[in-house]
Amino acid sequence: MRFFKFQKPQAILNRTIHQYQQKVRTTQASKVATFYAGHWSFNDNQTRKKHTLEITPNLLVQIDHKPLSGQVISLTENELVFLDHYGYQLKITCENQRPVSIYDEAEDMDYLIE
Repeated sequence: MRFFKFQKPQAILNRTIHQYQQKVRTTQASKVATFYAGHWSFNDNQTRKKHTLEITPNLLVQIDHKPLSGQVISLTENELVFLDHYGYQLKITCENQRPVSIYDEAEDMDYLIE
């Protein structure tokens, strides 16, 4: 004979609330990710070169068509922070649901997004 362990109603409610909160957070993150997704460009005034920045809807980052190794460590409506495999941060600032600037910690430089 098998005995089934019944969960307390409070445990079931807590699990349901937690699952709902995770779904809401995932949906909000997907919405915010769309603010950053797209093809952008910026100028490096020191080298006088124009660069491209591509951010996919699932937040993969490419510069000049080369994927950056690393991961997004923070995402808000105002800022996306990408940590590269060397440990440097790339901070992309967003205003009015559009990226407006990039801060490259490795170069200690700010770039305006066009």
